[in-house]
Amino acid sequence: MNIKKTLKNTLATGAILAGSIFGQDARADENCQPCGENKPAVLKDIRLRSETTLKENKKPEHKLTFGLADNTNGQRGEEWFRAYQHLGNENYTSMAFNLPKLTLGDLESTVQAFGTFGDIKGIGMQSTHVFGNLTGTLNLEKNFTDDATRAGFGLDYKTGKWTLGTAFDTQNTEAGRTNQFLVKAINDLSETDQIGLGYVHSNSEAENSNSLAGFWCHLNDSWGTRSRIRYDFSGENKNIGFDSIIAQNPTFGRLSSPWIVGRNIGDMYDLSVVEDALGPERVPLGERTKGGLVGEIQGSFDLENSNNNWIRGDIGNRFQQKDWAITPTVFYQHNFSGNDKAGASLLVHPKKILGGNVCIEATYTNSLGNGNDDFYLGVQYSCPIGAPKRR
Repeated sequence: MNIKKTLKNTLATGAILAGSIFGQDARADENCQPCGENKPAVLKDIRLRSETTLKENKKPEHKLTFGLADNTNGQRGEEWFRAYQHLGNENYTSMAFNLPKLTLGDLESTVQAFGTFGDIKGIGMQSTHVFGNLTGTLNLEKNFTDDATRAGFGLDYKTGKWTLGTAFDTQNTEAGRTNQFLVKAINDLSETDQIGLGYVHSNSEAENSNSLAGFWCHLNDSWGTRSRIRYDFSGENKNIGFDSIIAQNPTFGRLSSPWIVGRNIGDMYDLSVVEDALGPERVPLGERTKGGLVGEIQGSFDLENSNNNWIRGDIGNRFQQKDWAITPTVFYQHNFSGNDKAGASLLVHPKKILGGNVCIEATYTNSLGNGNDDFYLGVQYSCPIGAPKRR
């Protein structure tokens, strides 16, 4: 593949999209309204994104995103519909939507339906039921392409500053059955600090394994961190992984960390066999700060084979102005087996385009050992749609 020629075409396409319709991460902006001086009570908020990943000697990967959320008085809520179009080695569409909430006395129930169509076919659902301080979740999935199923449930109980939880899931594939059991505890220590701990036991026909993970999040301050550590052990195999983000004027919230010791996310605990398009999305490092320095250090250490070890550091600064922002970052990754990597990223929030928020993200990575280049370009747009409410 001629990556330079493909990169040139991709940049040209991205520039056209950025100048016309694409824009910012799914964040609220109280000034984003289509027209008129009177803000509507509730509008629909549309989000569009185009992503392209180019890797040396590999077929380009493209991903298109369409999302819908409610926008109340300028505040964008969580998306209740999202669809991805994947184009590359596998071509398929993934979509998910939330059904209207059902309330029966003190019981609140919601159902999320999702599925994939194309080269990968599957359907799934997640129902969540809240009764006072108790939250129950049920998951059912069927992947027709790989002939795989998943079923599971989770229970969370909130008491004071504590959230205690447990879950059980089972997955059936052609390789056999896998069961996972989770226990977790999360504590809101104060207005600025939150900690959590989780343990997972997995068993299958091939092996039994265990994972222990914990996190600390410091938020609502002039600086913040989200730090986590994970220890995996199975027989003679033992691995320690860690990740720590530190930022000035952080954007961390109470929901930024609990997934680390939770389920259905794809980190320590996930037996999903069908992609859930409404699952959490990757957040660029530059979005972790409202303005100022931001850095991240992460690594993985195999206690039995040092050739699998690696460590990486990222550092950047968000230059925030009144109506635009730019965040350059650089990184270096040392692989103990050789073939280190280095790269740079640029996150740009230009002025509004067509009343909407715009975000452009570009990342370049070079494998120093073999000289292979990787390139990522994402362009996104978000803005309310609809007519203002007339008085």
